[in-house]
Amino acid sequence: MCYPLGTGLAFKALSIEEHLFGSEAYLALQGKEAFTIMPPPTFGAGRLFCFQHGKGLATQYKSPFTQGHFEQMGHLGLAKMLTEEMVARGAHETLLQLPPMLPGLAKWHAWPDANSAFKVVACAANYHLVISPLPFAQQLPADQRRVLRRQFAAGWQTRLATAYELPLVYDVLASNRASKGYPMPLTLTELQAAFKTLPEHYRAYVVSTPADLLVGAAVVVEVTGLVWYTFMLGHISAGPGASPILSLLAQIWADAQNAGVAVLDLGTAGLPGQEHMGLAAFKRSLGAVQTAKIMLRLSRN
Repeated sequence: MCYPLGTGLAFKALSIEEHLFGSEAYLALQGKEAFTIMPPPTFGAGRLFCFQHGKGLATQYKSPFTQGHFEQMGHLGLAKMLTEEMVARGAHETLLQLPPMLPGLAKWHAWPDANSAFKVVACAANYHLVISPLPFAQQLPADQRRVLRRQFAAGWQTRLATAYELPLVYDVLASNRASKGYPMPLTLTELQAAFKTLPEHYRAYVVSTPADLLVGAAVVVEVTGLVWYTFMLGHISAGPGASPILSLLAQIWADAQNAGVAVLDLGTAGLPGQEHMGLAAFKRSLGAVQTAKIMLRLSRN
């Protein structure tokens, strides 16, 4: 179920380079032709990248949400511009995946009323951690604190991975996703290109046992100066009662604190309407806050 922040539909101030997924540098990495919508001054300021897929348009491609920014622009102006593009390109609909409603990012909020041209077609629960000055372990339940202390006492090491270790990181993540029936969202070559092109936005973590066995890995993306996103997080079997994910998150949390980050976005727990209840429960056990991640559709009349 979705819980709106308000009524009506508004697209509020986000400067053109404020979040990574709306930047030209990120767009160039995707290898997909896009066209740009720029509103006239009477409609406000901003920019939106659009992609055509057959008879439909979308405002994202291989990104978690819409690739663009708008300032002081209402839904009527945006609907008018997108409708003109659909007519010109022979498209019948446009999909807009809005950002999750996160502090420091959700300057867009959406909940179209009955008169809006935009309709909600999907809504997923999104989870995030609010970074506090406290150690990560202090917000965990007692059983998870014990696991984390035991792994630390046993000599588990969590650290940033080097560029040369990206193939190992990729293998761990791919193995974990394959065990759950999920494909990788990008190839190793694409991941390496992202780290090379945008090194200030991408970081990889590994966790290993005292025997130097790599048991977990993560890729974290700096979306804004205040928001980090756990793009991929995975582990391999490390024995009964072990949790490489907790060790990874403890280090990511500490680094986020040092960087002045406000929010760690843990993403969703499955597709809209198909939430993985175990994963959702685990994220909530970490102290994660649940918010909405909404997809809108604009249909051509």
